[in-house]
Amino acid sequence: MPWWIESAWGHPPPLLVAMMGRLCQSYVSAVALAVIVLGPSIVSAALSSDRKASQAKDMGEGRPIHAVIDERIKVILDQAESDNDYTKASHAASVLFDKVLAWAPAKDTRSFVKVAYARRLLRQLRLARFSDTTAMLRYLRRNQKLARTLAFFVHPFESPAEIYRLVDRLRIERGDKLDQYANLVTAICCVHDQSLVRRVNENQVLAADPVELFDYFVRYRKKMYYGVVNMPPELLVFVVDSTATIGQMQWALQRYEGDGNIGDRFFEIKYDRNHFRYGSAKRVTIEGFNLSNILKYGGVCADQAYFAASVGKAIGVPAAYTYGRSGQLSHAWVGFFVARNKQGFWNFDVGRYNAYRGVQGITENPQTRQPIDDSTVALRAELVPSSVSDRHAAVAMTDAARRLAVLLQDDRLLSSDPFGQDVSRIMDQSRTVDSDQC
Repeated sequence: MPWWIESAWGHPPPLLVAMMGRLCQSYVSAVALAVIVLGPSIVSAALSSDRKASQAKDMGEGRPIHAVIDERIKVILDQAESDNDYTKASHAASVLFDKVLAWAPAKDTRSFVKVAYARRLLRQLRLARFSDTTAMLRYLRRNQKLARTLAFFVHPFESPAEIYRLVDRLRIERGDKLDQYANLVTAICCVHDQSLVRRVNENQVLAADPVELFDYFVRYRKKMYYGVVNMPPELLVFVVDSTATIGQMQWALQRYEGDGNIGDRFFEIKYDRNHFRYGSAKRVTIEGFNLSNILKYGGVCADQAYFAASVGKAIGVPAAYTYGRSGQLSHAWVGFFVARNKQGFWNFDVGRYNAYRGVQGITENPQTRQPIDDSTVALRAELVPSSVSDRHAAVAMTDAARRLAVLLQDDRLLSSDPFGQDVSRIMDQSRTVDSDQC
């Protein structure tokens, strides 16, 4: 296993970051990324904001803006704990976010990251609506790694209710371990917030209980090929979305531990030609559909792909069951992550016969349960060389770009009211979204 795997990974950003390598060394980098995702409508407004940000100056001997933001965020969180009013707290964080968007220089990514974190966390808690939100907030404030990982990973348009209910269950049952395994917890909760059931041709498979999955990966963490502590959730979701039983995952780990050649597993399964030619029932279906029986009795391409992907997940290699259609026939193959020389890539070639080389491969986004093409999945490998600070900044700046686009669409001005005290390191005038500037 490459030496850097457990040390070089960092906290997660959204998939957007993968497109740009080392991102957000400038606001322009984040704007370019946001433009890719959001479209050209925000370009002129965002760039005019960047030009205005270049006019920022140090205003006297006042307190730095990031220190003021820290203080105000603490007040908002303390008040939320005190009165249990998360609608009010979420609104206060949003108002603060708009003030930062109005007055913070573009290069001050630290301020954007701080306020984006608070805004995301309080919005997610407000929408979660479970019985003891305040207990969860107190827990997250004590476990900052988990809090930030969750806040920056849950998509703004994703419903966080079931995610946080599962986090709460893990908090109650495994509370002393969660912060140490923040990426693992986040991936599990964002994948298994709903029951995970899949069909592999005529067979149906159901994922294990999420707490049991957490225990499996923690218990065997040192045996996982790429580790589970520092792997970003964007890749880890393709590990924890296994639909094999815990017993079958243990069987696979015992047999294939340390062998990252997941493609070899595809061709290890003998092809059931009688089923293909005559339509007879597959032996593996008759005997019981699981990994050990697939190896014993064979199957068709769907079973080969399922076996290879499931073995990969069991040993800690991100893997995906992938399929496509060429002419009149459909085919399934396996995709899996490969790390080499501090770089990573997805291999979607094994089992992809010539007739399917020019066909788009489709798999499932474990987080959304929606189809996703293999080229989009491949972008996630680009997370490897990016740093924690760059990735968090990319999320925050993308949030800022989204907000700027909303304000532009509504033809609204940003806050013309500064922070109300002597604050240094802010712009000399408020950033606006006046359409005349665009």
